[in-house]
Parts: sequence; structure tokens; C-alpha cells
Amino acid sequence: MECPYCGKELNCVDHHGTGRPECYYGTAANGIYYPSTYNKLGDIYKCSNSFGFNNKSEAMDYINAQSEADLEKYINDNELEDWMDIVCESETFNGNFYTDNNENLFEGYPC
Repeated sequence: MECPYCGKELNCVDHHGTGRPECYYGTAANGIYYPSTYNKLGDIYKCSNSFGFNNKSEAMDYINAQSEADLEKYINDNELEDWMDIVCESETFNGNFYTDNNENLFEGYPC
């Protein structure tokens, strides 16, 4: 699955759902076993470009800069220090995405 903002492959970092995972409390002799009631609802993804790009050419591609002059103009217009401060727009919600049962992609972190 790709980030809708920068096109980078999203990293699957976790999953979300409802219920309780399988667990066991106590000791082997007198413990209580609780079967799982967990129902997976989807996966949680993260865009690695929300922290910045790996190199200058990736950052230039993201902002559609054709030359170093375009890059410098973008940096000055957005009051950045250098190209390493350019981040994917998904940074506004911490680079998080999640899916539902139908694999629809949503912005943010599931509540």
C-alpha cells in the first residue's frame, strides 16, 4: 500500500481491533485461562517520509523541483533550513494511516 501524498510504500507497523487477546492469569496449577475475543478490524501503517526524505533527489521529486534553484526557492518560501526539513504531507497526522475490514485507507491513528 502506498502513501497517497508521496507515493512511498507504507510500513505496516501494527493492527487494530476490538476485544481481548488470549491470556492466562495465575500459575499453571491454579491459573485462569481467558480465550480470545479479539476481532481484527484492520492494519496500522506509517509513512517513513513523514520524518523526512532519505536524500535530496527524493525531496526534490516530492516538491516537483526541476533544479537546485527551485529547491532553494521552496526552502526560502516555507522558511526551512535545508532540504532535510522537507517532509511528506502525512506528517500533519504523524504519518499514520489505518485500514478497515474492506482495506480502505484512512488518515490518522484508529481510536
